Amino acid sequence: MNRMELVKRKSTTSKKVLRVENFENEKSKLLNKIQNRVAEYGIPPFLIINWDQTGLHIVPVSQWTMAKEGSKRVEIAGSEDKCQITATFAGALDGTFLLCQLIY
Repeated sequence: MNRMELVKRKSTTSKKVLRVENFENEKSKLLNKIQNRVAEYGIPPFLIINWDQTGLHIVPVSQWTMAKEGSKRVEIAGSEDKCQITATFAGALDGTFLLCQLIY
């Protein structure tokens, strides 16, 4: 690889980072709303559920490739592939982990 002047490089494409103004204030307001509703309606901990979802690539693609040393832009074929399934993970406040849901 040295004779061909190739080195291991990471892909240069990246996503924008979303910045929220007054994050701590907004977080406090949301948590207060939740605590008020739980107290007002007597909601038990096993019904308070937090969930999140993530995209899982059907065909995994690495962010690493071989490129000429000193190259400014490194693109990887297939890195923009949007073929994904969605996995949803959830857990209740009492510590119960709910079954993962896969959305095709």
